[in-house]
Amino acid sequence: MGDIIARGIASQKPKSLRILSKVNLSYCYELIDTDGTLYISQYAKLYSSTNYGDTKTLVHDFGTGTLITLSKLLASGTMLVQLNDGDGTYSLYRSTDKGANWTMVLDPCPFILNQGWCEDASGSIYIMSYNNSPSALWGQIYRSDNDGATWTLIKSITGIKHIHFIAEDPYNPGTLYIGTGDLDAECFWYTSTDKCATLTQIGTGSQRYRTVSMLFTPNYIVWGMDSTDLAQPPYLMRRNRITSVDEYVQRVNAPIYFSHKTAKGELLIGSCPEGEFSGASSTITRESNMYYSNDEGESWHILYTAKFGQSYWNQIFFVGEHNGKIYFTQHTGAGKWSFVAEIVDAEAVPVEFVEPYIIAESGKLVIGGAINHQSTKLYYRATEIAEQVGAGSITLVRAGDGIIFTSPDGTRYKATMANGGTWAITAV
Repeated sequence: MGDIIARGIASQKPKSLRILSKVNLSYCYELIDTDGTLYISQYAKLYSSTNYGDTKTLVHDFGTGTLITLSKLLASGTMLVQLNDGDGTYSLYRSTDKGANWTMVLDPCPFILNQGWCEDASGSIYIMSYNNSPSALWGQIYRSDNDGATWTLIKSITGIKHIHFIAEDPYNPGTLYIGTGDLDAECFWYTSTDKCATLTQIGTGSQRYRTVSMLFTPNYIVWGMDSTDLAQPPYLMRRNRITSVDEYVQRVNAPIYFSHKTAKGELLIGSCPEGEFSGASSTITRESNMYYSNDEGESWHILYTAKFGQSYWNQIFFVGEHNGKIYFTQHTGAGKWSFVAEIVDAEAVPVEFVEPYIIAESGKLVIGGAINHQSTKLYYRATEIAEQVGAGSITLVRAGDGIIFTSPDGTRYKATMANGGTWAITAV
């Protein structure tokens, strides 16, 4: 383990995320097949779509009271679905015919976090248990060597809360990385070169190694800290493969969860607010960001922002990509939103509102609502709205189905958003 280096932010050509499609509420993107077929869940039902979900075909219904919680596509084309059975337990199902027929292959199945599974270069598949109960401080590792048809418990890790992720280093096939958490004494990295039969610890003792996902480049291992401790705030990190030096690259707004490496080698990492950090003030982050790097994690900038209201754990789940388009979902306490987007040269950073809310901030009004629109221009400064009614400034009074405000001359106005992101201003 090397010394810690605090880095500045290097320059890179700025990019932004162009939102192409957005699906609201109960439908959730699950996986994208190699032929571009998109699989979408709605509670216990699995659908397929070839047009981002505008039209859907029912593939399978797992039954009343159950819930699809995770879906994965193997290199063979086999599909795996983790199901919440409705009684606090989970089971794992397998299909080899594009979801027409399913076989239960593991029951009970441990709850698996989004990146708590891996298929290695030899075809072995691994799932990690994510147990969020403080009374059960252990993690289990299961492996299948026959395309997910049968599973074997091969390792239990004690003294931890849960396992966050498992990933294979594509530059060193057969080398697996595993991350655990959450307290300092539970934050380990492990590596394995024998399919998890034995594990070697390579990092521990701080929130630096509290890692929910990991990315690999030719020269670096890249991750973000899932830290909720103000004394050890979350950073985007990278480790030099040759020197093993860890670099604190960039401070971020909230703990880091999931990540994705595009076919072009671009790195995407999402932050996830968890309410107040330990010992923080009453100011709470109300947005999750998608960070972007195209230089092996040396520099980062925000590609996309999701605003939200009252709930936390506003997570960005990367579903995959096809023909240069990125598929991801946004999970909040108020529901799920799914997106198709493409990375383009810098435009205005898209800001999506994933819960109904309105917040007055310094010098601007940030407006959000459960409105089905495709607009990406979602920042509206108070002065811009005021100019539409000939006022120099506005004072927010209340929010309902729109915004009611008072101009300096005492006139009351109401602003409501129409589909397409345009605002209608009327005197009230």
